[in-house]
Amino acid sequence: MGAEETGGERKMKNRRSVLAVGAILLAVVLLIAFAVPFARTGVFYIALGFEIAAFLVALFAAHVAFEKGEDTRSRFYGFPIARIGAVYLIAETALSLILMALSRICPAWAAAVAQAILLAAAAVGMISADALRSEAVRQDVKLKTDVSRMRALQSRALTLPGRAANAETKRALNALSDAMKYSDPVSSEATAEAEETLASLLDEIEKSLVDGDEAAAGALCTQVGAALTERNRICRLNK
Repeated sequence: MGAEETGGERKMKNRRSVLAVGAILLAVVLLIAFAVPFARTGVFYIALGFEIAAFLVALFAAHVAFEKGEDTRSRFYGFPIARIGAVYLIAETALSLILMALSRICPAWAAAVAQAILLAAAAVGMISADALRSEAVRQDVKLKTDVSRMRALQSRALTLPGRAANAETKRALNALSDAMKYSDPVSSEATAEAEETLASLLDEIEKSLVDGDEAAAGALCTQVGAALTERNRICRLNK
């Protein structure tokens, strides 16, 4: 059995595949351009130059979309960038072939303006898509950070019932764990103080259970419930 393909080797293979496909498509377009008896006017060479540029733009879009992504999610958000590059290449190929066919009668300035407008639209689209990708990744990171604090508290509460021997205390801790589990997991600056209170109260409950004082642990559940209610109220106010 061969060695498992590494991420770097896979990326290199993908890069070679994209370059190979691009080279084949460019060769086909060049063959059409020079095999068909188009008039070799300035319009013809403007169209040809923009067509070659379109292939380079499409390759660059694929690079930005997939190879510069920091992780899988970033590369997923990069699909719109690659799609814009591909759509631009298709539109540019169609426009270039039309201009080549009309090269005897189309003014050079009109061809240049049409090509420049199409290129500018593609550039604006890719820049906008890349900005949206960056913002989406930033929001994902922020949300992941925001939920980590409450997830940690929920995880701590989940372990408490199993550490109690008294049936009444166990019921109180189970109710507490359920209340924590169904609370809004997203934290903010506004909820920070309430979450510190929750963490402190959980510390006291854990200490009481370690000391065998289950009555105190059960009594603390009421305080945790009140702190959790206050946090949930703050969460609703900040939505």
